[in-house]
Amino acid sequence: MAKQQPLYQDKRLVIDYLPQSPEDYQLIIKRKSGEETGQILQRGVLGDLAKTSRERLETKIDTINPVLLHELRLEKIGMDWLHVALCQAHMEEERRLSDSAAKMRAKSCS
Repeated sequence: MAKQQPLYQDKRLVIDYLPQSPEDYQLIIKRKSGEETGQILQRGVLGDLAKTSRERLETKIDTINPVLLHELRLEKIGMDWLHVALCQAHMEEERRLSDSAAKMRAKSCS
């Protein structure tokens, strides 16, 4: 079975499930130096952050994980960019859950 693509990936950020704990998430920042740094986002936080207004996002990130906010600032990744990434990751997670539920229903009907 092929490995699934991350929930979100672009040239600066990757958001996916944490391999050791699939209920939690990891947000990987790709540094300009080529290094990557990862931060853990706890279960349920992805949807909450995606639904947070951009005006409140920075405050909420600082409350949840101040190290993440520091890393984002170091790499000059703005809240608009992060918010788009979080929203797209959340939408992808919801799509996968919906697809999985549809497959389960189809199996039970056959």
